[in-house]
This record gives sequence, C-alpha cells and structure tokens, in this order.
Amino acid sequence: MWGEVRYLNIQKQNFKIRIYEIIKKIRISKEMFHFESMPNNQRKIIHEIVKNIEGISSFSEGIGYNRHVVIRLEN
Repeated sequence: MWGEVRYLNIQKQNFKIRIYEIIKKIRISKEMFHFESMPNNQRKIIHEIVKNIEGISSFSEGIGYNRHVVIRLEN
C-alpha cells in the first residue's frame, strides 16, 4: 500500500513539473498549449497551479472524454 501511495505522489510531482515546463514554453512561444484529454482531477491540478502564476490563464474545453485544458498567456 505505501509503495502505491509513494508511486502516486511521484506521478503527481512529475505531472506538476511537466506543467511548469509547458508554462515556460508558452512564455517563449506566446502560443496556447492544449493538453490531451484528461479526467477532472488532473484538470483541477493544472487550474490550481496556473491560477497562482501571473500572466498565465487556463480553461477547460471539450465535452465528456474529450475535455481538456488549454493554457495561454493573458492579454
């Protein structure tokens, strides 16, 4: 059980690192980034991170299994 919890924590940390790397690329390219479709709990993590970063915003689009997050520079 503890091994599974540790694995999930590592996965969540890796997911957060990926989000920060994507945000760096957005700042350079000035282009929006569309994540792959993902479940609500993963979309929530992205929105929580992005809301604390000045100049970056996020929103979800799509329906059902196609729902995904888009991150962009704010105007």
